[in-house]
Amino acid sequence: MSVFIKLVEVGDPDGYTNRTISDVTYEDVVDELSYAYDLHPSGALRVIRLPVGLPAAVESVFSPGVWFRVQGRWHGADGSGAL
Repeated sequence: MSVFIKLVEVGDPDGYTNRTISDVTYEDVVDELSYAYDLHPSGALRVIRLPVGLPAAVESVFSPGVWFRVQGRWHGADGSGAL
């Protein structure tokens, strides 16, 4: 499953009241690569790259104030999200 993130973009101070929403998508590649996500204790959203046959690695990190919704597969069966 891919990871889909809704972000809040904040423009310059003149356009501050005109917030827009953007999407970020991480697409799986069948039999080669998949993505999952977890949350750091700080509230940062981490997107985890899971290549077949290789260790997991952090692909991207989004601070708590820039994302507001995520869909996809949770990384970490115990809920810790530890790599």
